[in-house]
Amino acid sequence: MDYRYIDMAHYPRKEHFAYFTGLAYPYVGLTANIDITQFLEKSKTEKWPFFLSVCYCVSQAANGIPEFRQRILDGKIIEFSRCQTSHTVALDDGTYGYCTLDSNMPFPAFLPYAQQAQAEAKQKGSIQEEEVLNKFFISTLPWVSYTALVQPVPCPADSNPRITWGNTSPRAVKFCFLSPCCATTAWWTASTLGRFIGNCLKKWPGWHNNSRRILATRRDCANTRQGAGFVRTGGRFQPGSTLVLC
Repeated sequence: MDYRYIDMAHYPRKEHFAYFTGLAYPYVGLTANIDITQFLEKSKTEKWPFFLSVCYCVSQAANGIPEFRQRILDGKIIEFSRCQTSHTVALDDGTYGYCTLDSNMPFPAFLPYAQQAQAEAKQKGSIQEEEVLNKFFISTLPWVSYTALVQPVPCPADSNPRITWGNTSPRAVKFCFLSPCCATTAWWTASTLGRFIGNCLKKWPGWHNNSRRILATRRDCANTRQGAGFVRTGGRFQPGSTLVLC
């Protein structure tokens, strides 16, 4: 994937970058409730696979924000032109593998492509990936509706955003975010997460009329993708529900 280096000599948050790079836990997390009633109704009517539909829209929303495409490489900040998603797929032996998806295509074309990619990832059954720096780490925990999520992160810290959602609760879907990497808050601010939520409302069919029904609280959220074999795609969601996105 193409990327460019940020000019650190003229980077306005250069001091912030240096400060947060030295922290023991340089992550910031957010959990937000979003009303997905109309989205679920649209998804049911069109018979869209729920996980892949949400994954596509989340990827589109995240790619629309430069900070979500920025990573740390050799102590410097780079910015990808576009990032892919990487999520877990459950295997028959109880373990899991990783599936990489590229959402840079129209939604109708994405669904059959993504379903084929998932089938191939399940057949391959591997957690080895050629490139991870350009990925958004995606997970879902469809069996429970949670208010916060804490899981392992690597040491030293990495710079990939994590986006996770759980089962629904009345009137919304809850998403939990874990900011990128060791200097994450060096380039992420509260407005960065706010813009991501706003992008979701624009990208996700049926969510437009619910753009003001957002309750967001800061949480300590960590990666559900690493060291979490129980996390996989799937889950059943009912209309009139809340999804937890971390």
